[in-house]
Amino acid sequence: MQTQSKVRQMFRRGNGSIPFNNRKNEHTYVVTSGPYSETAGLDPLLVGFHVRHARRQADLTLAQLGTAVGKPGPYLSQLENGKVEPRLGVLNDIAAALGVSTQDLLAPDAPDERSALELEVHRAQQDPRYMALGLDPLRVSAKVPDEMLRHLVALYRALPARDVSGEVALQRQRASDRARAANLTLRGEMREQHNYFAEIELVAGAALSAVGYSGRGPVNERILTDLAAGLVGWLAYTPSANIGDRICIFEAVHGTAPDIVGQDVANPSALLLSGAMMLRHVGLVKHASVIETALERTLLDFHRHRSLDEPMMAFRTSAFVQHILHEIEGLPLPEDETPTLEFWPSEPTDDLRPPSRRTRRAETP
Repeated sequence: MQTQSKVRQMFRRGNGSIPFNNRKNEHTYVVTSGPYSETAGLDPLLVGFHVRHARRQADLTLAQLGTAVGKPGPYLSQLENGKVEPRLGVLNDIAAALGVSTQDLLAPDAPDERSALELEVHRAQQDPRYMALGLDPLRVSAKVPDEMLRHLVALYRALPARDVSGEVALQRQRASDRARAANLTLRGEMREQHNYFAEIELVAGAALSAVGYSGRGPVNERILTDLAAGLVGWLAYTPSANIGDRICIFEAVHGTAPDIVGQDVANPSALLLSGAMMLRHVGLVKHASVIETALERTLLDFHRHRSLDEPMMAFRTSAFVQHILHEIEGLPLPEDETPTLEFWPSEPTDDLRPPSRRTRRAETP
């Protein structure tokens, strides 16, 4: 508990650097040759519950614990929620920072009643009897009262044991039969049309023409690549995410397009979708859905009457954005949603600042 007090005192003084040079002498560590040499057999959610319980007992936030162990708050949040597989090195550092042993974080029992209830509700949803119902996963947030969890656990325990493997197999067989019947119907239509569908040929011809295919010779790899990109909306509609242990970056796949700066013709769709992806990553799923729905409705309105030979961005960026804002105003905005991951502080700490060029040159062999 002495280290725990030191951690709190140093954070109260605003000092984010914690000396852990002598921590091996103060805490029990897991050795690689011992019974916990691998974490493959552990339940990540149970380990996360132990970490959360110990952190709250130490009166530390995710950001404070992250600074102490050299890990970002979002990573620790995912660890506590069982989203990432814990590494022994990280668990050793967390145990040292929280004043507990690593074996405490790997205990087979839940640390408290609330954790035990959440864990049993989670495992109940993995039961084939529950999965056979086809229900959406139940997410247990901090707002769900303990009494409700006790009722859910009691109802699950009262369910009679029933083998649903036969029912699942029957559902799969029925789905396979429906697919087979649909294929037979499609083959009949193809024979009647002599494998020629005018509307498909029209769209295919326009798409090949748009990517520069002259109609002579085989379709090469470049044509196929451009065709695939065009069918999904080109790079202007492609978001991306770079997710690391410490920092996550969400950005459009395309570049900055300096050649069209100030012309009001840039397509903001990829940036908006990247922002929505970031909101989903931090747990603001409903907020992300609002942006995605507004963008989808705007694209439908702008492209509904566009012919195939018109450019994809035959409109002004300002008008496009105004239409999206109009769609957002007509959608119900979520009010009861909070992030599940903690954001970084506005001012980066020393360990988050990138190394200078001089440092990088010195480190280069």
